[in-house]
Amino acid sequence: MTDPCIGRIAVSLQGHDRGELYLILEADEDAVKVSDGRLKPAAKPKKKNRKHVRIENGFSPEIRERLLNGESVRDEEIRSFLKEEKKRRQFSEGNKAYEECE
Repeated sequence: MTDPCIGRIAVSLQGHDRGELYLILEADEDAVKVSDGRLKPAAKPKKKNRKHVRIENGFSPEIRERLLNGESVRDEEIRSFLKEEKKRRQFSEGNKAYEECE
């Protein structure tokens, strides 16, 4: 059975990388293997305990489909996807702050 977490975004909750966004490349019952496409490339993903990450709903349909089919994903694609996700989150937080001021 394929884990539904593969291809989704994970936010690190523990460790020196707390708050960083990652893409989940592999998953088992206790841990996930994540990549940011930069310090942790897809060829050498970081293993994180599931308790130490928050798995979110965000994902790229193209990347997720390729991972589920066992195909490789390039680091550039991961970096680009996470960069856009960070921009989207900053924009959303900016709007939230604006709405709170009204």
